Amino acid sequence: MSDFVSGWMLLKAAAETAEAERIENGHRWPEVDECDWFDTSSGHEYEYLCAASPTTVMSLLAENESLRADAERYRWLRDAKGLSLRSDGSKWTRSNGEQFICSHHLCAFDTSYAAYESLDEVIDAAISSPENP
Repeated sequence: MSDFVSGWMLLKAAAETAEAERIENGHRWPEVDECDWFDTSSGHEYEYLCAASPTTVMSLLAENESLRADAERYRWLRDAKGLSLRSDGSKWTRSNGEQFICSHHLCAFDTSYAAYESLDEVIDAAISSPENP
């Protein structure tokens, strides 16, 4: 794991812990319109202070994580050899007896992957499959 990734993971964990403690102790960060006490003559620092609350940072980290997952799915599809992806709509039954409608059927790398309810789930399962090169 790269130093950047491990550092990012530590920073994320620290921010999550700090935010949980802040909420547990009944503290809250000021909203943008409540930052009047800050010297607005300094320009961008005021905007940063109001916008960079832990809640906002955590929201941006979650969005970044989601976008990275989407990018990984795209790259996997782009690089897949012998890709066959089609809409499905057939009814499947899980091992627990629950039925669902399969969204897509996916074949790549000479492997047919399991059925799931959403395209993201199908691709995620294919990426994590032991048959995935």
